Amino acid sequence: GKVKLLIKYKFSQSHSLRSINAINVSDVGNYFQNKIDLINQNLGSKRLRSNEESIAVVSNFAVPYASAGRLENGSSVVIASIEVSEEDKELILEEFNLDKDILFVEDDYPMYKFPFNDRKEGLASSEPPLEQMEHYINTQHRLLHQYNSQDRSLDNIFMDTHGRRLTEKQQYGLDLIQAPEVWTTIESTNRPISPVKVCIIDTGYDYTHEDLPKDNITTTETLYGSALEDGDGHGTHCAGVIGAIGGNDAGVVGVNPDPTKFSFHIAKALNSQGVGTASTVIEAVHGCISSGSKVISMSLGGGPSSKIAEEMFLDAYDQGVLVFAASGNKGEPNKDYPASYPHVVSVGAVDDKGKRAPWSNYNDQVELMGPGEQIESTYPGNKYFSLSGTSMATPYVAGVAALVWGYFPDCSNNQIRNVFASTASGTSDCDSKNGFGIVQAKAAFDMLDTYGCAAGGEKEVPLSSGAVGGCEQPLVNVSSLETSLDLIYMHASSNNNETCNQLEIEILTDTHAAEIEWLVERFVDESSTTVAKGPPEGVNYRSETLYTLTTDCLTPGDYEFTISDSYGDGIIEPGYYKVSMSNGWILATSSNFGTFESTRFTVGLPAEARFPDLVAKWAELIDENFSNGLGDFKGQQSVYLEEAFGRSGVGRVKDENQGGSSIYSSAFSLKHNYSTFKIVLSFYASDMEAGDKFCIDYSGDTGLTWKRAECLVGGSDFNNGFWEDGFSILFEDFKFSTSIQLRFRCKSKSSSGSIILDRVYLLGKL
Repeated sequence: GKVKLLIKYKFSQSHSLRSINAINVSDVGNYFQNKIDLINQNLGSKRLRSNEESIAVVSNFAVPYASAGRLENGSSVVIASIEVSEEDKELILEEFNLDKDILFVEDDYPMYKFPFNDRKEGLASSEPPLEQMEHYINTQHRLLHQYNSQDRSLDNIFMDTHGRRLTEKQQYGLDLIQAPEVWTTIESTNRPISPVKVCIIDTGYDYTHEDLPKDNITTTETLYGSALEDGDGHGTHCAGVIGAIGGNDAGVVGVNPDPTKFSFHIAKALNSQGVGTASTVIEAVHGCISSGSKVISMSLGGGPSSKIAEEMFLDAYDQGVLVFAASGNKGEPNKDYPASYPHVVSVGAVDDKGKRAPWSNYNDQVELMGPGEQIESTYPGNKYFSLSGTSMATPYVAGVAALVWGYFPDCSNNQIRNVFASTASGTSDCDSKNGFGIVQAKAAFDMLDTYGCAAGGEKEVPLSSGAVGGCEQPLVNVSSLETSLDLIYMHASSNNNETCNQLEIEILTDTHAAEIEWLVERFVDESSTTVAKGPPEGVNYRSETLYTLTTDCLTPGDYEFTISDSYGDGIIEPGYYKVSMSNGWILATSSNFGTFESTRFTVGLPAEARFPDLVAKWAELIDENFSNGLGDFKGQQSVYLEEAFGRSGVGRVKDENQGGSSIYSSAFSLKHNYSTFKIVLSFYASDMEAGDKFCIDYSGDTGLTWKRAECLVGGSDFNNGFWEDGFSILFEDFKFSTSIQLRFRCKSKSSSGSIILDRVYLLGKL
């Protein structure tokens, strides 16, 4: 008999990276036939059967991205599935593993859809008994049989699994994931969108179905025929969960009901029985990447861990693709692949009450949950059918990625992933059974709308370095984001409405300057007014030219600066834009920002519409940036420096045991009885060793007595030789109501130890 091998190898031909897809089946067959001939020469009289039979190449494709980039010039990476004689398999594996041109060789193992639980062993005592599970499974088989026996000529009769007619039905799952709340927000604000392409790797797609999109669909075919046909129904069902058309008075509603705001790529990796191989799935992933898909949904699995597949998903992640896969339906603590790779988000299933389904697999890579029990969706032949499984949960979560990401296109896949984890609901802590919880579309949208892409952390380089998976996926501390918003508000606002607040705009264009436009708008309720824009009407910017502009005085209110690039690649470095207030505070600066980038800021008034429950909480009491000496601060031996460690205008606090002393503020009169105070600092530790201390005190009686707000310890609270920006300290036991002072002290084992202060804020809350 024959067996299939999956091989990743260097094809050492004179193929450039732009032409390696021209490698055909004949090339691959000859390549491996030559390998077999060499093996036979080495074996002498013992010959392989495969030498007498032709090498059958099942599939092959080139890999024109990260993997190829790591190889020497003249080599291309090719992944191929070949058939060889079963009795020769072990010897071929042994010889191929010694071949320097062959990177990996593995079994081309089967892969399956995940429609329902096929477990035969007993369940844990905390789970439903096996008889109950088998009854549930048998019910699904019976319903499928009933469906397959229906008269499919009755195209105008649409039934659910109980025989009821369907008009347009909105699933319980949509409310669980907050999709309708995002729809409402989008409709009310008319926000711009960069539509996301979603790739579904499955059994195909019924292109004729009345309730599925028809436009802008691209495809990848492997061994199983047209991707726009679905002999099984599983892929069509998943597609309906993501994008069944809304507002057409038919069928069901998907997570993305407007087909103009996203698009599908359909990659057919499974046959009409829902079965494929590792090679067809990997080829499908490659097709998704090549199509420009940003999201991949895979409701399949069943294979072991594969080095070839793992590298493929790593490469996909580094190219900015976010991949979701079903965790499996056996109710076991086992890892299934591809869901359990760190560069794939593993999705479990919950019921209509938001509780984990007992058949949903669990392990330390499960990251998010989605609705997965009795999900009605589209089925071939203009039908609708109810299925259960992590297969249904996965397109729900992938659908949320398509719904939200398009409104924040500058965010990386890792940032979107982290925001989903940060905003998920259903569990108090992340655990192996529920991950971070049920994906929450509106909560994720709001977090990105409030904090920007920073809500998901920094953009890792490479992106794959930020992928860990499961509960170990590193998330951002939300309190640090609140501090950042406080700083933006304080710098961009003025408590004195008579002060002239101007916006300073600086743009260094690239070689395609004509693509750049910008706009400043002032918002009042739901309407906006253009305050300034550029370039002037009928004029284009010149290439590689620096432009500067200062607006007129801005009246108090909420504003937004938006810069756009018609081509979609931003301003190529070393070009950039920078927007700042006339007080020197930089609101935004960027280069390769994509299609557009917006920054909201406030002048003179709270920005409730932009920063709900954040901005208006704190009153600014002290704001010292040391731009004109020590300002409101003083102290014996305290030093003002015009420049230090890359910052201009700073105050230095020397070690008090080495001839230095504290630096303290003037007494600030309090007009209100504040209950809580927040100190926000930018400081630098110079020659401060582990265990050295930087102490912050406060006084309410003009310095007669001092209380300690915090004593920061070197090596744990701060590191020597680094700027700490936005460092926040809270204290609530303040009893005085007439005035307040701050004092900073440095205690170091080194005679040269000191703290450099760049900015000091004191905020109060009633």
